[in-house]
Amino acid sequence: MAFEYVGGYSMGLSSTDVVLRRWTDSLDYGMKYVTPGVMTLVLHPQSIGRPHHMMMLDRFLEYVTSLPGLWIATLSDIYDAWTTPAE
Repeated sequence: MAFEYVGGYSMGLSSTDVVLRRWTDSLDYGMKYVTPGVMTLVLHPQSIGRPHHMMMLDRFLEYVTSLPGLWIATLSDIYDAWTTPAE
């Protein structure tokens, strides 16, 4: 809801710097205090698909991929990892 206005619920249209900080802070907290954990982002094309949002997403992905030991996966991959018996 950070990028869209929803009357009576969310003012939306947050600065990309604020959203980037929110996402990196959430990830940093999870990596420090929640193990194992999952951080899920839902990125709707109509919201994220604007040039300034895509630039912010690129910065977030650069940060995420710089973190050692972080696994970037689809929801299906996560499900498989938690439901498949270890060999």
